[in-house]
Amino acid sequence: MSNKYQNYIGYVLEKFYNVKSDHYQVADLIIICHTKDLNKIPTLLTNWQKNILESISSIILVTNDTTKISSNVAQRIDYVMSDNDFPEVIEFNKILSEHPQKSWYTQQILKILVRKHSNKYIVIDADTLLIQPHQFFENGVPIVRISHESGISYRNFENMLGLVNDPRSYIPHMGAFTSETVDEYCKFIEKNGTLQWYEVIARFLISDIGSYSEWNSFNKFLLQHYGANTRYWTNKSEQSDLTTYSPKFVDLLFRTSVSFHQPHAQQK
Repeated sequence: MSNKYQNYIGYVLEKFYNVKSDHYQVADLIIICHTKDLNKIPTLLTNWQKNILESISSIILVTNDTTKISSNVAQRIDYVMSDNDFPEVIEFNKILSEHPQKSWYTQQILKILVRKHSNKYIVIDADTLLIQPHQFFENGVPIVRISHESGISYRNFENMLGLVNDPRSYIPHMGAFTSETVDEYCKFIEKNGTLQWYEVIARFLISDIGSYSEWNSFNKFLLQHYGANTRYWTNKSEQSDLTTYSPKFVDLLFRTSVSFHQPHAQQK
C-alpha cells in the first residue's frame, strides 16, 4: 500500500474511530508534571490511554519533587524521575537564575532531555485532555500538528537558528519525539557556536529578545528536515475542573482536545 493511502487511512481512523491497529506503532508516554498537577494524572492517563492510537510501551513520570507522588499515581506509572536527575536542568536553571518563567522553560527542555531514556515517545501537557483519537507517528516520523497559538516573539529564536520563516503555529500542547530527531535538533541548535543546546536556549532567554517554544521550533525543524506529515489541531481552552470535565456535544464534533489554561500571553 502506498504512503499516500496509508496516510489517508491513518487520518480517517484518527478522526472518526478510536481503533488500535497494526498501522500504529509502539511508543513510550512521558508525563512531565509539576507537583501541583500530580492529582490530575489518573484522569489524564485514563483519557490518554483511550485516545492515543499508538500502543504505549511504558509510562514515565518526570516531576520536580518525587516525594509528593501519591500511591494512587505511583501504581499507574512504570518509571519515575526527578527534574534534577538531569544535570542539564541544574545548569539551565543556574543560567536562568531568577527568570520569572524558569519553571515553565525547565518543563520545555525536559521534553528534549528525556530522549536519553526513550527512543520513541509521546508528550502531552499535563493540563490537556484528548477529545478525539490521536495518531502521533507516521512511518516512524513524528506527526506535526498545525495550531492557532503563536506569537512574533517565538520566531526570533527560530530565525536565529536559521529555520525557514513559517508564519503558521505549531504549538499544540502535545507532540511526538524520537531520539534521532531530537539529537539532530540539538545539533542544529549548537551548529553556530561552542555552547550546548540548552545553554543556547537559556542565554537567548536572559537576553530578553524573545521567547522560546519547544513545540514551535522542534516541529518546524521536523517539517523542514524530515518532511513530517501534518494534522490540524483544534483545541479549546477551559477554566473548569479537569478531573470532572465532560465534553459538550459541539466540542465532540469540532474539537480535538481541551486544555485547562489560557494561551500564554504573546509578546509583540
